[in-house]
Order: sequence, then structure tokens, then C-alpha cells
Amino acid sequence: MNRRDSFKVSLGALAASAVAPAMAKTAAVGEAPKDREPFVQYGRPLATSDDANPLGVAKVAFNMVSPDLAASKRLYKECLEYDVVDEGATSKGQSDAPGIGAPGRKYISFQVPGRASNVIVRVFEAPPGAVDNRPRPTSTALDPGLLVIEQGTPDPAESYYRFKSFGVPTITPPRYYLYRNTNASNGDPNGRDFDVMSFTAFGPGGEQLFTTAQVSSNRTMPAPGARLHSGFGGTSVTSLDDRPVLAFYEKALGLRQTTVIGSYQNNNNDLVGVPRGSFHTWAQVAALGEVWQYWAAKGTCYPTSLDRKGYAMVTMQVKEFDKARKMCADNRIKIVGEGALPLPGRKPTQGFYVRGAVGELIEVIPA
Repeated sequence: MNRRDSFKVSLGALAASAVAPAMAKTAAVGEAPKDREPFVQYGRPLATSDDANPLGVAKVAFNMVSPDLAASKRLYKECLEYDVVDEGATSKGQSDAPGIGAPGRKYISFQVPGRASNVIVRVFEAPPGAVDNRPRPTSTALDPGLLVIEQGTPDPAESYYRFKSFGVPTITPPRYYLYRNTNASNGDPNGRDFDVMSFTAFGPGGEQLFTTAQVSSNRTMPAPGARLHSGFGGTSVTSLDDRPVLAFYEKALGLRQTTVIGSYQNNNNDLVGVPRGSFHTWAQVAALGEVWQYWAAKGTCYPTSLDRKGYAMVTMQVKEFDKARKMCADNRIKIVGEGALPLPGRKPTQGFYVRGAVGELIEVIPA
């Protein structure tokens, strides 16, 4: 090492030795003793069945809008074996739900025969020139909003064949996919496996209908003459961030998340029509159904309304109705309409309408 280089090293070492004590002194001044002490971080545990639905909320009706009531009647009655339990038109002063329009709006209500507790499918006639709630094929599950209703079947091949015999559009034939050791078995810490086969079809209004079969070696086939479908009982909302969606249902109706499962399976992506490689989690929310969160950068949100075709609204009944209204007011959740639409076997005279975090329309009525 020459003299000049030796001099540079000496200066560098001197500068470093001068800076080090200064940095140490600054750190000592900037850090308080409490910064090194343990502190509490609060999380969000999954709810149990006992505390996930304190107001006694239950789904009552899935509301569709169809440009062809006769075609809808044929699908739900003949293909899906529903009974027509109410058929009529809306009355003056009954409801000012977003998009319901003038009195005289025709509707048909369907229910699984012999199962009065099942969710009703209520189909309204579309107004002239109605556009889609979720335009196809432009929109997919990556676009946030009210997405599908879901039913079960013991035989996915026969179910698919029946849908196709009625000329129903589908995305794919039934696709197999699986979930291993999930936490969806009522809090069992060991979880359980789900082997399922599903497909997606579309009703006359463009409503998305999801059918799923449990697949296992000990599965028994239905007896001759038994129903092929269980009836639609679940619904799914999709979002690119499930936190505001989950917060909405807790603030408006007291409903909490009970499970979470991840899916990164191309068969699952194919059957709902999203690009291969898409990843999503689905959270079960008490009394509602599922919230699907897709890990994507961007999507188009489609707020629903009863003057657009397809799946438009979920009707929820609440045992503590007044408390639910107060919770909405306390949490600054805007009520976008008043009244209640007709239901078979009852004549609700009060209710209100709110919009969820991704624009989904909810009708709330007393139980």
C-alpha cells in the first residue's frame, strides 16, 4: 500500500470512529425504555356459531329480474322442481326498493316443495330495455358484487345434463376440485377434507347458478324419484378486499365470519370463469353465505338494482329488527329505501333497504 492510499484509509477510519458514538448517542436519546417492553396486538378471531349471528338473521329470498317470466317459470318449476307459491304484481306504497318502479310489477315466487324453511327464489319481470346487473361475458368473479346463488346435488353429471336439456348456458361441464383439512367443520381443530364437483349455469335473466356435489367413495346415489337438487340456500359476494364487506355485515346485521379457506386451483378457476392462476379465499359469514376475495389488482364493481336483469337482491329477515335498524343508523349505513316486497304466506308491512360494501342490494324485514 502506498503512502497516499494509507493516508485515505486513516482518514476513513477516523471518520467512522467519530460517527459511531454519535449514532449510538442518537439511538439512546430516541428510544424510550417502554419501546422494548412487550405490548398487546389485537387480532380478529373467527366467530363461533354461538356468537356469529346475535340478531337472529336468516335469508328469506333470492331476488332475480328476468326479461321472460315464462322461461324463468319453466326453468325453476320443471328443471329445478320448485313449486310456484305466489304469483302476482306489486301494489302501490308497498316498497320503494331501488329499481322496483311503478306499482303493477309482475313477479313469481318459487319454493322447494315440502320445505317451507327453504329460501324462496322470487323473480320479477324486467322493465323494457333493462340492462344486466352483471354483463356477460364481460364480467367475471374478479368483479366485485353480488355474484351467485348455490345449491347441492348428489349427482353432478345428471344435474348438468338436465340443465343442458333445458338449453341453459353453462361456463364448463362439472369440474372436480378439493380442499384439504379445512376449518369449515364447525370449529373442529383438525378440520376435514372436501372433495367436490361443481359447475356454473345461468338462468333466463342472466342470474348465475352454482351447483355442487360432495364427491367421496362412500357417497350414495339418490333413491328413484328423489329430488335431484337441494334447492338454492347459499349466496356469494365477491370482492378484491373482503375487509369492508365483512365489516358491513357485522355493522349492519351483527353477522360475523366463521371460516376461511384458500383456493388456488385451476379447475375451480375454470368453472367460475376467471383466468387460470387466480387465487381466492372464501369466508363463510353466518346467515349470509360466502364472501370470495380474489387477490387481483383491479376489478369493476357492479351495484345491483331491481331494474336490471339477473341476480339483484337478497332478502334477510331479522328477529331483532329494530336493533338492526338502529345499528345501521349508529354506523352511518345509509337506508336507500323503505317497505317490503310480497312474500308467500305473509304480508310484511315494514322493512328497509341497504347497500353492501360492493353495491349488493339487501332487503331487511322483521322475522
